Amino acid sequence: MYFQEYIAIGDSLRSKERYETLGALTTKYETEKKERQLAEQQLVIQRKNIAIRNWLITGSALILGIIIFGIQYRYNQSRKLKLITQENENAVLKAMMNGEERERNRISKGLARWCGGYDRSGQDEPAIHSAFGG
Repeated sequence: MYFQEYIAIGDSLRSKERYETLGALTTKYETEKKERQLAEQQLVIQRKNIAIRNWLITGSALILGIIIFGIQYRYNQSRKLKLITQENENAVLKAMMNGEERERNRISKGLARWCGGYDRSGQDEPAIHSAFGG
């Protein structure tokens, strides 16, 4: 009789130990499972953050490139405009110089005619008017 109670109590204790061990293992398993899920979620978040950072870097580089291109284009256009303006000023000055040269030639021819006409004819007034277009 005591032996059967001893066996029953022993079985009961072993069963309780098994139950506690099973409970501890179940808890440990669930904890590890949750930790693994959390690690996977953190990895997903980390990958998304890396992707966002890469897009920001790419976008910033693209915007910077566009700004640099715009500044360079504007600088080149300004240089071209200055060059065209300078060429136009040079053309105007050259035209003025050519006009002045023609005017000097016309005056010198008129003076030559006048001097030649004065010596030959003795009349200076008509030669002066004709020499200067009058």
